[in-house]
Amino acid sequence: MNKVGHIQEIWRYPVSSTGGERCDTVTLHERGIAGDRCFGLFETSTGAIATPEKDARWRPALMLSSRIDGAGKTWLLFPDGDELPIDDHHLPRRLSAHFGFSVSIGKYADAAEELEQRLPVIGRAYQASPLHLLSSASVAQIRDRLASGEADRRRFRPSIFLQASVTDAFPEDDWIGAILHIGNIRAIVIEKTKRCGVTLIPQPELPEQPDVLRTILRTNHRCLGVYCDVVESGVLRTGTDVFIEG
Repeated sequence: MNKVGHIQEIWRYPVSSTGGERCDTVTLHERGIAGDRCFGLFETSTGAIATPEKDARWRPALMLSSRIDGAGKTWLLFPDGDELPIDDHHLPRRLSAHFGFSVSIGKYADAAEELEQRLPVIGRAYQASPLHLLSSASVAQIRDRLASGEADRRRFRPSIFLQASVTDAFPEDDWIGAILHIGNIRAIVIEKTKRCGVTLIPQPELPEQPDVLRTILRTNHRCLGVYCDVVESGVLRTGTDVFIEG
């Protein structure tokens, strides 16, 4: 096996379309990181699921962030610093004020059992991949082509940000079909990550940056990073070396 880098950052996104939390250690199972994208925002009046990549009304979702506390409860953080647990009865009113139309939060039907059982059950707008990996080498390729010289890895919302030990351009593109070994975990790289308009939308500490998506489109056919299926589950830890078979 060949070493391709080590895990620099692990990110979990408890509520889809919102910012997530950086973790040192997480449990990884076949569906992905435990607690990741178990909940989603929806329009109360119509039941429509949040799609900030398609509908500009949902773009304020990217200014929110979510986290899981030590007791397993999920919280939603607002730009003004206000933070509410997702089963708080005041949350729909707070969300509706943030978006400008009626918004609530629900639990995905295929999510694992969680503490917030009182939430309505909703369907997904799309099926999330179990694991999204992005390398420092790929981000550097985009950054070097931007006039601003800035391409923050948080804009792309990876599960794993890999500090690459290789200097090839977009190295993970060559791993499709290969098995990654991450400690006792095994994952198969299934496809490249095609980017959408979310990458250019403002996020906390990140301004709007339209040239990011244009550069990805011109440089790498709109792809950046890869999706993986989990073959053998286990515990993910930052600092763990990542190897590829072959």
